[in-house]
Amino acid sequence: MNISFTGHKQLDVTDSLRERCIIKFHALEKHIDNIQKIAITFTVEKQSEIAEATVSLPGHTLHAKAESDDMYKSID
Repeated sequence: MNISFTGHKQLDVTDSLRERCIIKFHALEKHIDNIQKIAITFTVEKQSEIAEATVSLPGHTLHAKAESDDMYKSID
């Protein structure tokens, strides 16, 4: 599984954020076979911390976006 991480607007993607996402997506692998690629983007806008993920599967693309006051809550 290939996972890429991007931080927008001068946001540094910390090792802790990476680890949290990797744990979540390894759990997802138990339920979905053949995940080819995952692109995760972190953005901070005013009071909102946003985590977005695009998951590429053979013949399908899934996209999720979550927004909260804490990036770890957005990831969960």
